[in-house]
Amino acid sequence: MMRAPVHRTVGRLAVVTALLLVRATSADVLPDDRADLFYSKYSGGGMDITGESVLVRKKITEDFALEANYFIDKVSGASIDVLSQASQIKDERKQKSGTAEYVHDKTTYTLSFINSVERDYKSDTTSFSLSQDMFGDLTTMTVGFARTNDGVGENNGTALVPIIAWLGHAETRSYDLGLSQILTKNWIAGLNVNVITDEGFLANPYRSIRYFDPSNPKGYSLGSQVYPDTRTSTAIQGQAKYYAPDLQHLDPGRALALLQAELGHVL
Repeated sequence: MMRAPVHRTVGRLAVVTALLLVRATSADVLPDDRADLFYSKYSGGGMDITGESVLVRKKITEDFALEANYFIDKVSGASIDVLSQASQIKDERKQKSGTAEYVHDKTTYTLSFINSVERDYKSDTTSFSLSQDMFGDLTTMTVGFARTNDGVGENNGTALVPIIAWLGHAETRSYDLGLSQILTKNWIAGLNVNVITDEGFLANPYRSIRYFDPSNPKGYSLGSQVYPDTRTSTAIQGQAKYYAPDLQHLDPGRALALLQAELGHVL
């Protein structure tokens, strides 16, 4: 509990990152089978956070692969929002996700689903992306769409004895477009555009404002955060990668000349 906006942001970033990766390889080859175990622990700022995860990926055929992931996130401590209200955090988030990938010719289709549950927050995300190689595999275009439905609650009890009041729902839609281009054998560039629209209960139920109230024996009262019901954000990213394994053995003048020649070849 108390972490709903953070989980919404983390889940969104995971989806956006997966859809906006600039691909440097051909889209007609699926990654190899893999199995991962993960454990992390963080202590600081009054927070103790541990994470445990298992991931399995299996190619059913050369054209079709499945991936499954299970993640448990445990948090205890207090954030700045709850310290002001003398409340403590003690919660556990369980996240399950599955991904299916299918390759046909030069096109890769990816379908994913993520389910995340904690005591005062529920989230389901479905995403789809399509990646197409063109012009002799030198150009890769990726388009993607993701939709997230969240149930937002508030714990009016304690960390050990929660009393959950469900306040509303939120919906997020993400539209993604990416383009990567191999310019030379050592140079690759990419451009990504991401548009996100949010609608519904977007406020933090644990964030309050304090205002003067002479009728209250404390001299003040707390009011809920007032936040717009809709929001749209746009992000544009451009990047270029250059592989120069031999520059470390060259003098600076020679290295600069090679880079200028490479750039002149591109232009």
